[in-house]
Amino acid sequence: MVVLLSALAHNVVVWSREWLSEVSKIKRHGVLRMVRDVFQVSGFVELGPQNSIKRIVLNGAAAWAHRCANPLRSLLKPEQVRVILGET
Repeated sequence: MVVLLSALAHNVVVWSREWLSEVSKIKRHGVLRMVRDVFQVSGFVELGPQNSIKRIVLNGAAAWAHRCANPLRSLLKPEQVRVILGET
């Protein structure tokens, strides 16, 4: 069971690197760097009716937040989720 969870976690990191590939620097980073740097950006998720994601607010002070905001916007635009840089 742990092996399967580990494989799933690794695949999610690799997939997210592809999803955020608009940021050229992210594509070169390995799994450890993605987890250590990119996934550590603080922020919060605002939920709408029926617990659907309405808005994602990333910490504007984080360097990776600025690099990832536009790729996240384009990725989540069809879902009508707003991605903004704010203060957290």
